[in-house]
Amino acid sequence: MWSWLTRKTERSEGQALLQRLRERYPVYAAPHAYRRDGQLLSLAQAQENLEYLQTQRPTRLRIASDFLHTEAGVDVAVALAGAEPAALLDGLHRWSLRVFPALQKAAPQLARDEVWLASDRRGPEIVYSLLMDLALLLGELILIRRPAFQWALDLDEGNLLDGMDSVRRPVLQFLPTPTPTPTPTSTSTSTSTSTAAGDASMPPVQLDVEALVVHRYREPDSPSLQWMNGWAQLVQDARSGAYERVF
Repeated sequence: MWSWLTRKTERSEGQALLQRLRERYPVYAAPHAYRRDGQLLSLAQAQENLEYLQTQRPTRLRIASDFLHTEAGVDVAVALAGAEPAALLDGLHRWSLRVFPALQKAAPQLARDEVWLASDRRGPEIVYSLLMDLALLLGELILIRRPAFQWALDLDEGNLLDGMDSVRRPVLQFLPTPTPTPTPTSTSTSTSTSTAAGDASMPPVQLDVEALVVHRYREPDSPSLQWMNGWAQLVQDARSGAYERVF
């Protein structure tokens, strides 16, 4: 009985939050949905989406900051100004544990990858505007410390062949720097440098931050979420340079 009451309460709270989002939350109005009828965007369409992200990023961060201050009681501005984000990431984690199950139960038909990828983030799908802004916020916490990362499109041919959801979507990307290696010149005593074999074709490091946020919304009751803050781990690892040291 108590579990039934809990689910009913969660659903009611989630419906109330969805209604507030529909009434007050600005739409993340990217020019194109990621997929239509299962079809990939053209490169030109994908580029338009990326340009929208780049131009709207400051506005979307302000929107997310205001929303999270009201709804989650966290101070985003301090972290965006350069303070260590541990307190913010902990607050976001605790808020998501409380709110995402309610959001998912309020409209379970929305919490599917095919809905997300085809969404225009409007109306009942406004939740995907919020989730994109959360991804931009996590990305910004990385960019503040590691400016070598940038928002870019996943154009990796291997990912395209594998049918990855990230293909032609904005991801946070780090381009490895080719490693110079000494090569002999015509004399036995002098050397020059050249790119190590294979370095020029190294795939970029790509962090699909939006997919990580969507996954938490889609599966909010995952046991791993109760003991591991995946958002904080991603941000702290990236800020520490962990993804760059592999090269």
